Amino acid sequence: MQHSVSDISVRRCCLILLGVILTPWTPLLGQRFIDPNKGNVVHTKKGIMDGNLVRTIFLNHGEVALWPDKPSGEWPKGTGHQYVDGVSVIVQAETQDSSGRIIHPLETNYREFIRKDPVTGTPWGWGPLPGYANPDEPSPAVSNNEATWPSTWPDRSAEWDGFWNGYFGRGIKNADLETYYRMDDAPDQQYDYWPDPADSSRGGLGLQVAVRGFQWSQVLAEDVIFWFYEITNMSTTDYNKALFAQYIDWGIGGHDNSSNNAGDYDEILDISYSWSTVPYGSPGHWSPVGLSAYAFLESPGNPFNRIDDDGDGEEGSPVITANMILGEIAENGIDDNNNGLIDEAEFHIGFKYADGEDNNADGRIDEMIDEDRDDLIDNESLAPPSIFQLVDSCLSYKNSKVLSEERIHYPLKGLEYHNN
Repeated sequence: MQHSVSDISVRRCCLILLGVILTPWTPLLGQRFIDPNKGNVVHTKKGIMDGNLVRTIFLNHGEVALWPDKPSGEWPKGTGHQYVDGVSVIVQAETQDSSGRIIHPLETNYREFIRKDPVTGTPWGWGPLPGYANPDEPSPAVSNNEATWPSTWPDRSAEWDGFWNGYFGRGIKNADLETYYRMDDAPDQQYDYWPDPADSSRGGLGLQVAVRGFQWSQVLAEDVIFWFYEITNMSTTDYNKALFAQYIDWGIGGHDNSSNNAGDYDEILDISYSWSTVPYGSPGHWSPVGLSAYAFLESPGNPFNRIDDDGDGEEGSPVITANMILGEIAENGIDDNNNGLIDEAEFHIGFKYADGEDNNADGRIDEMIDEDRDDLIDNESLAPPSIFQLVDSCLSYKNSKVLSEERIHYPLKGLEYHNN
């Protein structure tokens, strides 16, 4: 049974919204900084996001909240009311090892259920890169505490020394609180596969992720954390099959109350949410208990297939029907049935597509269809209030531990990098 927020007897909801931009390597991205250093769990730091009514632990290897520590998804801030046990970031891709065997390395880092080196216990997954925080401070770099900043930023020139390395510019603190760090999957040494054939010490898929978290105290955003992931394939291999996902372990109503959690999801809005099946939380039998949600906000679409992969294309555009996929061979990069679309498949039925017409009479043709972010611009801004059409649609989650998955709709193109 599909639920809506109005079906649940709570007055407000805590939203932790996820915004993701996955950008392929192209000549137009030639100026993107690629850090030649390798991630390592020895650089792990734990901080607090508390820039609005949501307060939570986060770690610089991609984990948000940390059961049983507090605060983990606390809302409202200062109450001790917990809503999240933990969240991890996942990227997986298909490739071949040195013997030609098909493998599917899955990169993540979490407090449980992950692969580890059987000898050292080192997690096979994300490791923080050095240099993005003060090495003498326990927290990752946060915009409101200069003591957490490094003396110089590895991805910036000396003119940025002493200034916040902000998403919106040098020293610009648009959000009430922002954090920034980088991680990669170099510690994953499980497979007989090297993303850089010249460097056997670099494991994983050769992925580097620049991570930012944002909080605004403005009323429309005061219950929200935005997470922004920019994923770059540094390897010499193109990954034609890849996915991005979140593992979410809810703790609605407190860590001791998580067995009473339920949830639902909405595939159209890419949002998952969870609530407590009992009207009180623990400890302390507090009430009322709100609900919490994760939403996948944005990623680039395939820039070549003429399909609105991420659902933000021109209003009024025609949609793909079952007849349009007849004769098409998926994932071969060819318009097999000569209808102007490439690789349309059953899961595309109902998706908008480009038809060369101005369907919403705004003077533009097929806007936001085949958007690949090659212009280095997120044409739908992260900053409020532009994305808050989603906030009132607090939907999506199947059970109390969900793997929220987003297929990457284009190959993760590799590049030849040099460690110097």
